[in-house]
Amino acid sequence: SSGIKAKGASGTVMFSAYKGGKMVSKATGPYPPVGRGNRYAVLIEVAKIGYYITINGARYTVFKHKIALKLLTGYQFSGLGKAARARWFRHFRSSVMSLRSITLRKKYAFKGKIKLQDFMVVTGQSTSTRKKWTMNFWAGKHIAFHLDFRPAGKGQIVMNTKKGGWGREYRPKKWPFKTKKPYFSFSVRNLKRGFNVVVNGIHVTKPAYKHRIGFKKITHVNFSGAAKWYSFS
Repeated sequence: SSGIKAKGASGTVMFSAYKGGKMVSKATGPYPPVGRGNRYAVLIEVAKIGYYITINGARYTVFKHKIALKLLTGYQFSGLGKAARARWFRHFRSSVMSLRSITLRKKYAFKGKIKLQDFMVVTGQSTSTRKKWTMNFWAGKHIAFHLDFRPAGKGQIVMNTKKGGWGREYRPKKWPFKTKKPYFSFSVRNLKRGFNVVVNGIHVTKPAYKHRIGFKKITHVNFSGAAKWYSFS
């Protein structure tokens, strides 16, 4: 289990394990790099040694296994409002169910047509301090939405559409990463006015990236570049 407890500008994060109703292990750390009301992205990787915890793209800690993985049967969220718990539950469930090994450049088909308010969450880790990594939404032979992360220099995110040729680039001002070869979790939400992108808890599209090809025509997604792509849902 894990929890975040804030007091004013400070706080702690606690990781613990319970067996038979008794706490058998406990670890604490400083408050993660999120502020009051901020979005945050927590990535939990299951490894042989334990759980690797990444918060907003920064590796936070490793919590060693105290209970065998094969004994795990469920999960629970607490300390949130009812609506927030429901959003966490839907997101967590869909992410776990869709975890897969992503093949670079392979086009994955969406199930049905994309609708308003649909969103996709992608997790992974950059493997280079200079080479880019990319995600594309495809509409036939055209790229309806191109999301490109370019870490060289100060870092730059580039969004575009390719219909015959490339259009005008959309370049958000913020580079959301503070570490080299960062872990990342980003979401793309389909709104009437365009795509809204949040990377490691930071809203990078202000305003949204306007649709240049009707979103109902989008059928596939693919991933490429210098990154380990862990999951998408």
